[in-house]
Amino acid sequence: MDNSSAVFDSCVLAAAFFQEDLTRKAQEMLMLYDPITVDFARIEITNVACKRILHGKTNPDIIRSALDTSVEFLNDACFLLKASDIIDAAYECAITHKITVYDALYLTAAMKEERIFITADYALYKAAHDVHEIVLLTT
Repeated sequence: MDNSSAVFDSCVLAAAFFQEDLTRKAQEMLMLYDPITVDFARIEITNVACKRILHGKTNPDIIRSALDTSVEFLNDACFLLKASDIIDAAYECAITHKITVYDALYLTAAMKEERIFITADYALYKAAHDVHEIVLLTT
């Protein structure tokens, strides 16, 4: 397994750009590894931005700026895998490990690329840590 790059899921990517307890750790991991993710991450990160605005957690201008920065990072710094290319395998992975297809997209990407998978989702880690090398970020 190549340790120069890693697959990041959307919760880690969002944490890197939207201030929260895991922000510093997420940013450190993104500097440590060349990031790989699924193109679907942009949709999930945009959803995080919307939820933060709708729940009144942060100023909408700050959220918009963080969203723009995260999208720029995804486009310029990440190797993006097409979700449509791995959806069938992700479906099987989701059924096998009893996880969402969304989570299975990232796990499948890590397995396909033979890279470490980095997540902050404990339930996902618990469901799949025995089938692939997963790093769980915690506060």
